[in-house]
Amino acid sequence: MRFASYRVWLGTVCLLVGLASLSVQAGEALEALPIDIQADRLEYRDERRFIVGTGNVRISSGPDIMQADYISLDTQTYDAHARGSVYVEREGRVYQGEEARYNFRTRQGDFLDFEVSDPPFFITAADTDRLSENEFFMRSAMITTCGPDSREFYARAREAFVIRGDRLRARHVVFYYWGVPIFYSPFVTKHLGDRSTDIDIVPGYRSRYGAFLLTAYGYRITDELRGRTRVDYRAKRGFGFGQDFLWRDPDESRWQGDFAAYYADDKKVYRNERERNIRSGLVDEKDERYRFRLRHRHGLTDNDTLRLRLNYLSDPFVLEDFFESEFRLSTVPENFATVTHYNPRYTLSLSVVKRLNDFFSTVDRLPEVSLQVPQLRLGETPFFYEGESSAAYLERLFPKGSDDRDYSAFRLDSRHMFFYPTRHFGWLNVVPRSGYRFTYYSAVPEVRTTLETVEGEDEDGLPTIEEREVTEVRDGSGDLRNIFELGFETSFKAFKELHNRDRNDFDVGLRHVFEPFTDYTFVPEPNLLPSDLYQFDEVDRLGKRNDLLFGVRNKWQTKRNHRLHDLFDLTLSTFYFLDPEPGQKDFSSLFIDARLRYWRNFWLTFDASYDYMTENEFETANVQTAWRLANGSTLAAEYRFRRDRRDQIAGEINLFPDNRYSYTGYARYALDESLLEEHSHFIRFKSDCLGYGLGVRHLQYLEGEDDYRVWFQFWLLAFPERIAQLGR
Repeated sequence: MRFASYRVWLGTVCLLVGLASLSVQAGEALEALPIDIQADRLEYRDERRFIVGTGNVRISSGPDIMQADYISLDTQTYDAHARGSVYVEREGRVYQGEEARYNFRTRQGDFLDFEVSDPPFFITAADTDRLSENEFFMRSAMITTCGPDSREFYARAREAFVIRGDRLRARHVVFYYWGVPIFYSPFVTKHLGDRSTDIDIVPGYRSRYGAFLLTAYGYRITDELRGRTRVDYRAKRGFGFGQDFLWRDPDESRWQGDFAAYYADDKKVYRNERERNIRSGLVDEKDERYRFRLRHRHGLTDNDTLRLRLNYLSDPFVLEDFFESEFRLSTVPENFATVTHYNPRYTLSLSVVKRLNDFFSTVDRLPEVSLQVPQLRLGETPFFYEGESSAAYLERLFPKGSDDRDYSAFRLDSRHMFFYPTRHFGWLNVVPRSGYRFTYYSAVPEVRTTLETVEGEDEDGLPTIEEREVTEVRDGSGDLRNIFELGFETSFKAFKELHNRDRNDFDVGLRHVFEPFTDYTFVPEPNLLPSDLYQFDEVDRLGKRNDLLFGVRNKWQTKRNHRLHDLFDLTLSTFYFLDPEPGQKDFSSLFIDARLRYWRNFWLTFDASYDYMTENEFETANVQTAWRLANGSTLAAEYRFRRDRRDQIAGEINLFPDNRYSYTGYARYALDESLLEEHSHFIRFKSDCLGYGLGVRHLQYLEGEDDYRVWFQFWLLAFPERIAQLGR
């Protein structure tokens, strides 16, 4: 029986074509799995158990689709055999070839001489064998992200395995660029849904390095563990080798971390005499240079978190020389392990901080237990409580070879504060507070002065005897510091509705909020002054206070997306010292904090301190602004000022990031020195599947030679994250 361009629903085939002889057993099976068939011609064979379609055959069952010139379907087992221009779509993946077998119930199949489309991957193979229900073996496979017809960048594998349809394991893989082999790997493991790059190559030239080539090769070891191998060459410095491991919980992301090791056979530790004078004694030209880093975060439970960070360096300059971006974030790397328990009523943590590099100055905490209690209401009373306590054994360690003396002590610190919020006249908020803080030290410094007799000779060679004072600091017995605090806060808000009309297409109404506030703090002089204590952190610097903070907050608000939105927020504040120290003025500087969010694609922040009591000039000022254009381009600028220390402006521009050609530029200019300290430029070009980038960067110093560099990068557009970044 033949039908031209006819659609048959197998679940209701008896009703549609009147095939009364179709077995009840087959009908029940088909009803359990609805299947839709379209073809130029359909035939039923072997007592209607098999349906055969020829000419533009299309079978679909849920998300699964099979298309071919010829398909035979077993209506009891749901096995399909297709030949000629076969196209199979399963779970978002596309298989194409000349012949395939597929079961719509088990969703498993065999594909011979086929092509797989699993964006961003395209895989073709000359021969394919099904080794098991979940594993396929391919010979002479070609893998690319550039599309099935592009040959711009691809890899050829002698043997490859596709496991569970989502994991690729290949052997003897050669990577090609326009048909030219550029890299070989004995094996490659890749998760087909993974969007991270596998290989990254950055050639270039830098005045510090000479010509260089940075390479990184990433691979998946298991679903939870990935590896990265780095091989770098710098003409002036030599070879560098690195190995990274990265792990992450693939399902719940409860834990993640990484380990990085790097070794550099550095041939030129000192670039000039200035560096030789600075680094001599800390790193030698014969020294091996390396770094190890371990980072881990683990959600032990919903409320308990472990954080670990360890850094071990060969010398204090290795990050500056080979990991510049990391060095800019932190010149002294951290070493700690912390377990934190979160509760709505308190936070409890246990920390260990240990110095691993003796050329840095640190405070070790071996260990430290801390408890923080947020402001909580005490039962049904009108009082609130806030507290924080910590106990730690602390060691203040100075760099090796320093003349400063290391010291240590056990410290128990506990602060308790009580609040009584009140409201007066229906608008005035008054919150008095009182508190007590005690800090116990197992040892405090004890200064001893002794007379030392020194024998010598005068100009005539006659004997002399001279006595001089010698000061020695030793650990004294333990002591307890007591600090009492009284204070209060006051504030109120006043509103003025300027209008309630639609200001534009997305803002409704405008109002002004005026909020004056004061905060008075009185702390009498404690029994132990900071000069009587070992100094570990800010806890040991606490002393007497008698000051009044007062200021005013102004907000201009509108409704945006049915929510209050601050168009402009300005806060002005200053301290008045009721009991100033000798030489201290009655008022502090004026502190300014402003935020502008008037336009959706433009924002500006400004914070500063203005010395209006003595110099009548700014002490500090920071301005940051950014503007995003409709085409995705961004402009950003920043100004930083520190009186007698820094006066610089910086800007960054990112033009047409989504276009075929794009540009990123950055510049930093020191106004006080009239010096362009840094400028960089990076031009990107996107082909069909590759991105190409050319970068230039120049650093200029007042002393020492300038640092300039030129580099080239290319990457697969399917993997925007690159792993061999310049300067790491």
